[in-house]
Amino acid sequence: MIADIGKLEEIAEIEFSDIVEDLIITDINQCRIILKDSSFIDVWYSLKIRKRHS
Repeated sequence: MIADIGKLEEIAEIEFSDIVEDLIITDINQCRIILKDSSFIDVWYSLKIRKRHS
């Protein structure tokens, strides 16, 4: 399953526009949300690999 980073970007920019400055997609499963106070939040989704047992 691949995370929908685009959906997360939409939510961050619309629902939290008062605190979110930008969102940078850094990889297929990672992004960085830049806040207006110059801090940031890194979001990382684990990618489940088919036929891999944990």
